[in-house]
Amino acid sequence: MKSLPTEGFPARAYPTRAHAKKTLIFAAIAALTITASTLTATPAHSAGVGAGSTGSGGVDAAGVEQILRQAGAVADVAPPSRSKLAMPDDAATAQAPAVTSGARVSLKTGLTIPTGSNTLSITPVPVAGSAKALSPSGLAVYANTADSSFALSTSSTGGNAGYAVISGPDAPISYRFAFMVDGKPAVLRPAEGGGIDVLSAGGTLVNSVVPAWAKDATGAAVPTSYSVAGNILTQNVAHAGAAYPVIADPRVRCDRLWCTLELTRGETAALAARVLNVGGACAILGGGAPVCAAVLAGAWAQASLALGSGQCIGFRVWKANFVSYPHLAYIRCYA
Repeated sequence: MKSLPTEGFPARAYPTRAHAKKTLIFAAIAALTITASTLTATPAHSAGVGAGSTGSGGVDAAGVEQILRQAGAVADVAPPSRSKLAMPDDAATAQAPAVTSGARVSLKTGLTIPTGSNTLSITPVPVAGSAKALSPSGLAVYANTADSSFALSTSSTGGNAGYAVISGPDAPISYRFAFMVDGKPAVLRPAEGGGIDVLSAGGTLVNSVVPAWAKDATGAAVPTSYSVAGNILTQNVAHAGAAYPVIADPRVRCDRLWCTLELTRGETAALAARVLNVGGACAILGGGAPVCAAVLAGAWAQASLALGSGQCIGFRVWKANFVSYPHLAYIRCYA
């Protein structure tokens, strides 16, 4: 059986003794370079506040990034610019076009995601905080309350997503995000399975948000759900009694050219057990749903392998051609 492409994970290798020695030398040089860069680097982004700074009011952007990294919510990943088609029966292989998501993060405009002929923008709506700063890796971090913050990321750190970072029991239970399409308020509509469809003011489906999830410092799931009002998506997180910090993450499925179905651990386990409703899981991919369902229906073996390595199954389609370039991949489990 052919191995699936791994997005965001380096291939495992068994180096020779000489190669290991070279690797240790390279690692030492890299560590010195990183240390020097930390001491001398100038801000890599321009939005009024330097990367990694605390910003006005003291938002700890570096600390928020560290929480998200420790939780596995964000990590430096290489965008899957070229991925081989990996059908369950190895019937065919093909090369997908080299593309990037085109998503950007700015403290002023939030997370901006080109989606075909439209542009989706997402910004957090803080309760009281006004401080904001870019983290060392470019996450846009916004103060909310003394015990909570927001962060925005792109696919270069794992997903085009907004995060609520909850640090203590006095933090709010509701976190709001404003959605705009082409500069106008979006229309948000609950979708089958718990996600949210994002439409333009004219009713065109532009993108979708994956079902709500949240987890605490131990990795345990925290009860959470969405509610919508106009162009405001609110994620409600019942974090009382949880181990802090708690993170929650509304993330979107599509970018400029690709739509990705990311199965959770539970969905991957259901797929491995051949009880996943593949039609319902793939529905969000629109025209790519039939191909997705056909591929997932036979991917139970890959799902078992993914679970065994602590990963989940993803299915990616090129929006311009749903048939020629679909592929399965092992991905980091976002929930």
